[in-house]
Amino acid sequence: MSSWLAALNAVVAVVTVAFAVTGVVAPTALARSDVVTSTRYYAAMYATRAVPVGVAVVVAAFLSIPNGTWIALLAVAGACQIGDAVIGLWRRIPGQVAGSVLVGAIHLASMAHLLTTR
Repeated sequence: MSSWLAALNAVVAVVTVAFAVTGVVAPTALARSDVVTSTRYYAAMYATRAVPVGVAVVVAAFLSIPNGTWIALLAVAGACQIGDAVIGLWRRIPGQVAGSVLVGAIHLASMAHLLTTR
């Protein structure tokens, strides 16, 4: 994958990780309702998925990994973002929807690019 495309995916992955960590450390910064025990629980569950996937994308950007590995990693990262967008739609949180759609589109468009330029 080109270095600029890897860097773009790394940047949006860092943003995703930052939101996940913020949700655990300071849930009131992101919550649209009262923060209760279940808020912290679900923020931690989200971070348990978002942080490793995001870190994997960032690490991959600094390694010379084969395009096939990038394709698999971006498929997982993109699928996670689609899931986040669906949750945002269900909860009527426009910012979550917009952010997830943007990041998911970057991951999935990058994956499609790799699939078509093999």
